[in-house]
Amino acid sequence: GWTTENVDNMFSMFSGCSALTTLDVSSWNTENVADTSNMFNGCSNLTKLTCSRTFKMNSDQALRALPEKENEDSTTYYWVVDDNKDKTYGSTDTLIAGHNALSDTDPHTYTIEKNHVVTFDTNEGSDTPDTVKIWDNDYLTDPDYQGTKAHHQFVGWFVGDQAFEFNETKITSPVTLTAKWRLNEYAVQFHKNNGTGMMEKQTFQYGEQKALSENTFSRTGYTFTDWNTQANGEGNSFTDKQEVKNLSEEDGVTIDLYAQWKLNTY
Repeated sequence: GWTTENVDNMFSMFSGCSALTTLDVSSWNTENVADTSNMFNGCSNLTKLTCSRTFKMNSDQALRALPEKENEDSTTYYWVVDDNKDKTYGSTDTLIAGHNALSDTDPHTYTIEKNHVVTFDTNEGSDTPDTVKIWDNDYLTDPDYQGTKAHHQFVGWFVGDQAFEFNETKITSPVTLTAKWRLNEYAVQFHKNNGTGMMEKQTFQYGEQKALSENTFSRTGYTFTDWNTQANGEGNSFTDKQEVKNLSEEDGVTIDLYAQWKLNTY
């Protein structure tokens, strides 16, 4: 590695090195160096610097500033200390001050990284999750959304027409996740009630009005009269192919309708 024990002037040492992206000066001691000004002048692509407290920093060294915020201030850059995203500096000036205040002699690596704002649009649902900031190329934690929307069921979070996969999709830019909902659905189950034949279950969405399926059951010696919510005919009755709407407001409910029969007379 490099040694600096006989160096007393580092003026413009790396000046103009625009191709310099990483630099390790962890073994350097600049306490006796008279001039380190403009050391990093023009090092506009330097994104990773490793040094210990014996390498003294100052603003005259012209260490690059953090990039400006992007994407309408939704992407922000920081100096991250030792890959610890919980320890960051929001400007080069605060990095310099923090570094010079170090009490240990260990080398520390300062890396420029960015994070992105992630927002949630509940699409008329309740209880919007908090906006979060996610580091570039990290995964977003599922907010375990428990919000509600009248007469709807939550399907998931979407970006456009695509379902967002929390464990598979890395965040690389600001994004808004939008809640997708479906209307409550219920089913009508037709019972032959001593008749013969088969009828498929019929499904409805909340707010949907349509005719009940035409009866296809039969019973020898009897004529079909109507449907009823009770087998003995003492519930609510519906005529064959009657237009119905919102027989249930709840999701996943099955409405049982029983064929009613009238004995034929001759």
